[in-house]
Amino acid sequence: MTLDVLNIATVSAEIVLLLLLSLVMLLDLFSANRARLVHLTSVVGLLMIAAWQVLEIGSITPTIGMNGLVVMDPMGAFLKASAALATAVTLVYARRTIADQEMGFGEFHLFALFSLLGGFVMISANHLLTIYMGVELLSLSLYAAVALRRESAVSTEAAMKYFVLGALASGFLLYGMSMIYGATGSLEITAIQDKVAAGSADRLVMVFGTVFLVAGLAFKLGVVPFHMWVPDVYQGAPTATTLLIGAAPKFAAFAITIRLLVSCLIGVAADWQQMLLVLCVLSLLVGNLVALVQTNIKRVLAYSTIAHMGFMLLAIASGVLGAAAPRAAPVERLRAEARAAGDGSFGGWDAEDYEEDSSGSKPPARVGSPASFGGASSAGASAFVSATSSAAGSVGGGSQSGRDSPVRERTTTQKQGESKWDAADDDWGDDDDWGK
Repeated sequence: MTLDVLNIATVSAEIVLLLLLSLVMLLDLFSANRARLVHLTSVVGLLMIAAWQVLEIGSITPTIGMNGLVVMDPMGAFLKASAALATAVTLVYARRTIADQEMGFGEFHLFALFSLLGGFVMISANHLLTIYMGVELLSLSLYAAVALRRESAVSTEAAMKYFVLGALASGFLLYGMSMIYGATGSLEITAIQDKVAAGSADRLVMVFGTVFLVAGLAFKLGVVPFHMWVPDVYQGAPTATTLLIGAAPKFAAFAITIRLLVSCLIGVAADWQQMLLVLCVLSLLVGNLVALVQTNIKRVLAYSTIAHMGFMLLAIASGVLGAAAPRAAPVERLRAEARAAGDGSFGGWDAEDYEEDSSGSKPPARVGSPASFGGASSAGASAFVSATSSAAGSVGGGSQSGRDSPVRERTTTQKQGESKWDAADDDWGDDDDWGK
């Protein structure tokens, strides 16, 4: 089998990152001024990878390579650039903390790069086993990074909790993958999508497999009720490792959520949508309310992470609307729409698909419509505004007022029944607030 058949270009980012990781390892072993060289090489290399992936976003054509194991597409390039940039920023901020806490400098950089490599594999995955390999590579690196302070009983306890619950989540993922394989006879995401769309998969087994997959993803994302490891790990891990866990791995988790649910299991969207809605509502409630009584800042950040994962799941679950969910839509049409650039659709779903249902009745109101949201339930709208204010402003739940408010005024434009929201970037404070 030749390299042309494998299409080795689809894993070029992973190969370059692996070469960077090998170079950093050699510098850490043999260089006299190892700390400075390891740090500069890691940060500069990650920034170059991020810039390269940003330049590739507009020119990439969705391509499947390595015998169907990986896929290269604009979404993957964007997420890889974001993850590489987040890891580089993490290393810059963590340098002083690593020195103060007497952690292994080279070891931390290597664990960060290994976890990023696992994230890259997850982002590029087009096969269920590729996803699992990426999850394990990322997870094992983070387990070791949490336990870097071997003399700290708190860090060791946090690493053990993270490892045990992470192994449980991996078991859920594997069991769900095995059931999906039994229902479809394939582990390749595109092949599973085709068989589900054609109706040749066992419906009952697919639903059970989807339940286990969603449970495994919920563990990895840290959403309620699978969130019990997040506050303890954030608090017990070294500060630098907490920053590492809360940054780049989230991009990889978002990628596998899209690959598994939107790309692979769109045919059973009506089933996993309900599960995601329950998870996101519980995460928003617990994340925002429990954060109010925390006294440790790292636990506050942990519950903030849980709440924001709830927002992410809310966005994904809102992509399927009522009876108009594209359960039986031809997979070729979904792929063609997903590849269309700049059409404003998400995952191949467009507003035109929901002009009316099979009975010719009025389509359900979209989440993006403020009039329908407030009119349908004023109490629910008020509760939603209160929860989002706590995430945007202070921990106490009230945003600031006047010119110091971090939330800018939103402007709404109505055109052809569409609601478009333009919000300025939030002010996240001075860099000095994120010291050692």
